[in-house]
Amino acid sequence: MIDNNIFCESFGFNQWIDIDTMTDWAQVQMYIFWHSDATVMTRAKPTILVTDAEGLARCFHDGNEGFDMEGFVTCRDYEPERITQEAKIAYIQHNGTWNPEHFEDTYEGEYTSPMAFAEQHVDSMGFFEGAHETLRLYFDWEAYSHDLKTDYVSINGHYFNRLA
Repeated sequence: MIDNNIFCESFGFNQWIDIDTMTDWAQVQMYIFWHSDATVMTRAKPTILVTDAEGLARCFHDGNEGFDMEGFVTCRDYEPERITQEAKIAYIQHNGTWNPEHFEDTYEGEYTSPMAFAEQHVDSMGFFEGAHETLRLYFDWEAYSHDLKTDYVSINGHYFNRLA
């Protein structure tokens, strides 16, 4: 599991905060309140600047000082059994945003290589069903895995259907 951290700056508070269990900005503010000079924090509503992020949280950091906490929590808490944080990160890197319905429609899984994906794809179609096993030896897996690149994209070993 990847740790999700944000680097926050607020009234002299400058440190990484683990947001794996936080659900809103109020929890971040309370964390800062309890881990900084409380007298400064009670004088004004703190402005929280997020200057860096790690893990899935990086996908929701705007690169400046903003952070989409609601989007992060929605994505983080979306947990069908086969979905990993790495798969979500790959999806967002490819699509630029999180959309759970589109993710489900396009995600094919994680594979160790294009050839492994090609084999699974052929097996899922039942291409060799009922055929003698030696027939697989004559199939050009490398060429087929190359052809799949027109319909599928691989991001860090996670495959997505371009056509869905």
